[in-house]
Amino acid sequence: MNSVTRIESNGLCRTCNNESICVYRLKRGYDALYCDMFDDYVKPGSNGNGHHDSDAVVAAEPAQLSELKGLCANCDHKDRCTLPKPEGGVWHCEEYC
Repeated sequence: MNSVTRIESNGLCRTCNNESICVYRLKRGYDALYCDMFDDYVKPGSNGNGHHDSDAVVAAEPAQLSELKGLCANCDHKDRCTLPKPEGGVWHCEEYC
């Protein structure tokens, strides 16, 4: 007769995506405090249950080139610059030209 061993989750295993298939956990018989196989990745915009989270943080849209403030307003690289451009302007930049 085969019996299923139930392990109480108190360590990393409780939040690991591999909890149900982890052979290390079954072999140890207890949860790990450190594990190279630990994976708690959750796709951005989801709440971990496969549903879209309406409270997800959305990145602010970059400022239009015509409304740039600070050093970006007259920088020679502003058309091809990929650095962040906060709404209040950039006032220190090593790439300014």
